[in-house]
Amino acid sequence: AKLAPGDAALQANLRLALARRSPARDAEERGWSLLPQGRDEEALAEFERWAALAQADPAAHDAVGRALQKLRRWDAAIEAHARALALAPGNGAVLVNLGAALVRAGRAGEAEPVLRRAMAIPATEDDAEANLGNLHLRHFGDEDRALAHYEAVLARQPTHHATRLNAAWLLLARGEFARGFELFESRFGPDALGRGMRAQPFAQPRWRGEDLSGKTLLLWGEQGIGDDIFFAHALPALATHAKRILLWVDRRLVPIFARSFPANVETHGRDGAPPPALLAKDVDFQAPFGDAVRHAYPSPAAIATRRSFLRADSGRTRALRARYAASGSGRLIGIAWRSVNPDHGERKSAALELWDPILALPGATFVNLQYGEVAAELAAARARTGARIVADEEIDQLLDMDSFAAQVAALDEVVTVGNAIAHTAGALGQKMHVLLGTPSLWMWLRGRDDSPWYPAARLHRQTIAGDWSAPIASAAAALAATENGV
Repeated sequence: AKLAPGDAALQANLRLALARRSPARDAEERGWSLLPQGRDEEALAEFERWAALAQADPAAHDAVGRALQKLRRWDAAIEAHARALALAPGNGAVLVNLGAALVRAGRAGEAEPVLRRAMAIPATEDDAEANLGNLHLRHFGDEDRALAHYEAVLARQPTHHATRLNAAWLLLARGEFARGFELFESRFGPDALGRGMRAQPFAQPRWRGEDLSGKTLLLWGEQGIGDDIFFAHALPALATHAKRILLWVDRRLVPIFARSFPANVETHGRDGAPPPALLAKDVDFQAPFGDAVRHAYPSPAAIATRRSFLRADSGRTRALRARYAASGSGRLIGIAWRSVNPDHGERKSAALELWDPILALPGATFVNLQYGEVAAELAAARARTGARIVADEEIDQLLDMDSFAAQVAALDEVVTVGNAIAHTAGALGQKMHVLLGTPSLWMWLRGRDDSPWYPAARLHRQTIAGDWSAPIASAAAALAATENGV
């Protein structure tokens, strides 16, 4: 066949481009396409192939470090970024990435000089100062200094994604809801590691707090199951005004939400594409679930006082309580000690081996509420303390949230870190003690040992970042005082 005019030149350019490609370039492109998809192990393998083929390329080693950070392998990430820095000592982006990994790894003394070097480079000043704010927040517990760094970055670059989000968390925790929620919009969109939520594809107008009288509002779950439960605190208030509220949330919540909320609140399980009912033209507004709290409660003082807002299956609750009571006398106390949240899990987790002052409570029967494979941890705790700890193999909250809610409701009280279990117990009105790291997430606010969201909760906070001894001792003392009738 004859070539059309220009085809010969086009094919020649194509052959030239293909000839210029290399296995290293292919690995680089595949890695960067995989990383934003959350296919982190595959991306790491591609970046490692790139670095092996182009050992003198600092960008390759830096990319390996980026993937390792997403996988939370901090020490390996630091080594990769250090290799990149040795090849490009004045590269500001590499300095920022190395500093961020050092912050995450808890190596604060090494992180600060690295980040200050990056701040001296105009192109990376903002990213470096944002990470310096993270350093002061995470490792020194200095919120004022952290916020000052965040505000300095936002003064220069108001759209800086990570800084807007970090400043939002701090301001919300301080009760500055108006500006905090404004900045919290930055939760939609990727951060430097390719993480972030995407706004759902609904065509209805975004609800901005307009009057809902006679209107139908769609609220879609935007984060994890614990967040869905927490945001549901505002539903009773909104349901008194709206004609209908449609929820699109984790499908495990459908049974308990359907039982707990008024008839004009319809719950749809999030499992694949949205059902047609959520796309209908008669839906007046749509919004992420977090906006329910944003518009219902303009300040902490406006938070409605509710002992509970979820209802467990009463028959299942009675059966579980009878089963656990047969295991021994004394109070039934649920325990949970870990969060697997990829961004905040480390500072929300207090290893069970630290819980001996709580497990030493005489006469109590402890019930494991912790998800995941924990048999070895429970066995070690029993051997170490002699505590009676029940592990109910029939309850799996990762599969059946309604049965788990009944399990929580069957107990006398709960001791947990600030994970989804805390929000479940709080929503059920269960008496609980919450162990909080520093800094704690925003919904626990600051400077108080109670929670306006969960009136039956008592909060026990770290006094030193990373040190769980104070909150555990405080919770143990509170449990003992209750036992003694104080």
